[in-house]
Amino acid sequence: MTAIINQLRHPRVVTGLAVITLMAGGLALRLANLSVYKFYPDSYQSLIVAHNIANHGSVVGRLGEQGMVYPGFFGWTRPLYSLLINLVTAAGWERLPAAYVVAVAAGVLAIPAAYLVAQTIFASRATGLSAALLVALSFSHVVWGGFIMTETTGVLIMLLLLWSLFRRLHRPAQLADPGDFMTGLLLAAAILARYEYAVVIIPITYLIVKKSPQPWVRLVNIAAMAVFVLALAVSWLFPVPALGAALAAEAARRTAFIAIMVALVAAGLLASRLVPPERRGQAYQHLGQGVVGLLWLLSAYLLLQTYFPTVFRWLATPLAAPREFLATEPLMGLTFLIGLTVAAGWSKRRTLMTFCLLAIGLLAATYYQVNPEMQRYWTHLIPFMVIPASFGLHQTVKWTTSAWQQRRGLPLAYAAAAALLLVPVQAHASYRGIKSWHGGLWQQPGYEEVAARAVGEAAPSDVLLIVSFPEPYYLFSGRPTHSLADAYPFIYIDGVPDSQPVLVVQDMGMRDQFPRFSEVLDRHLQEFQTGQLHTGSHYRYQARIEPEEQPVRLYQLPLGELRLKLGKAYPRE
Repeated sequence: MTAIINQLRHPRVVTGLAVITLMAGGLALRLANLSVYKFYPDSYQSLIVAHNIANHGSVVGRLGEQGMVYPGFFGWTRPLYSLLINLVTAAGWERLPAAYVVAVAAGVLAIPAAYLVAQTIFASRATGLSAALLVALSFSHVVWGGFIMTETTGVLIMLLLLWSLFRRLHRPAQLADPGDFMTGLLLAAAILARYEYAVVIIPITYLIVKKSPQPWVRLVNIAAMAVFVLALAVSWLFPVPALGAALAAEAARRTAFIAIMVALVAAGLLASRLVPPERRGQAYQHLGQGVVGLLWLLSAYLLLQTYFPTVFRWLATPLAAPREFLATEPLMGLTFLIGLTVAAGWSKRRTLMTFCLLAIGLLAATYYQVNPEMQRYWTHLIPFMVIPASFGLHQTVKWTTSAWQQRRGLPLAYAAAAALLLVPVQAHASYRGIKSWHGGLWQQPGYEEVAARAVGEAAPSDVLLIVSFPEPYYLFSGRPTHSLADAYPFIYIDGVPDSQPVLVVQDMGMRDQFPRFSEVLDRHLQEFQTGQLHTGSHYRYQARIEPEEQPVRLYQLPLGELRLKLGKAYPRE
């Protein structure tokens, strides 16, 4: 018995039990935040790409035999989450529950992955446990992992990438190193999970050049495997001719942003070379302290803006995402700042913190370009925030313990103890999640899903659907589906005879996004209306949430007759 007790007291056993306990608590929080709501279009993108891969062997396919090609945007084709969904469906699950299984499993597995990252970097089990605790309780990671979205899979792969990178960082490199190949494979997987993760190539290159023996050998190994895996994925899953055009169009849209990012990185490298070697250490220390000071001031301003929005209105909209993220992540935010502050005066940790800040800055700037008001995107900063945050949390615990034991530095002990009180506060906030937001809207089926399921029950089996938002109607009705434009000729359907019966679904999305087409229905197609239904749900588009003011109306007629009516309504066009 004594031997068993001694074994249980072994540090590895205690650590393992602690990680398992955190995983169990993290699972409970994530299950409490599961929601049937499906965010449009994010949730549907992954589901349809999974369907396309399973049925067409490509991320792009048609929404039914006569349906439209989908997705039409390169940024919507992220395949990793969809591949994992198909892996679970191969075990006998339906696609919808499989998507939830993947999201929750990735969220829970991110907890031990965070432990591995911090423990590897700091050679400290306590710091590793701090990282695991932060990820387990993270509001953003918990909440957005309850939906069918790519957040938790992206964070998990990025944490595994960081673990693989730091595990090999200080070891001598040789060509074709299997460990470096694993890092390259995970880098490719991260990019396939979220294309925006490609920007972390810059901080990874910086870290390897600064800290790794034979850095260029290591970079060649990682790059070779990443390129190989990406090329394999592209040749297997993507229509290559269309991909080239899509990438060119995306690059053209982001030319200014890419140029600014490259210029800033180049300016930083040039500035570092212009500083005399004997002064670089002091210059880096002052720069780091200045950056940390600015982050404290910005965080304080964002908190004031949160609690006094009518007073601190300046930059309210541009800073909406970081403000909301900080307001829901007090534990992560405070320990992150504490970790940076301690490391700013510690030359041993300066390169590490620079790496984290560079990655955070590049990802934040990238996601700001995508949508400056989307709080959810900041979840992808967690793998880099948790490194200084775990260090800061561990230091806070050490200060508190030491001060109480030695009965000195009590003001610091009180402050540290107050900071640690954020642990139960964060746990409670993450448990509650967003259940109460907008009257519980996020815990109910979305407007599009309810309407699509009802249309699926009412629609004849031979019709072609014409709808505003095609993804849910195709998934839940099983009918070939097309969307439309809001300018004449409105519908672009090739290879379908005029005799084909179509069912036009006039929902709130159509009235909102395609008002000219909806007006034609109201004025010229009333004779073809075959029914109407109510969803009892609120319509949501971007930041707008509106009650259902009009029912969903159904119009059935031949495709040729629809085109004729549209031509008569807009004879000059």
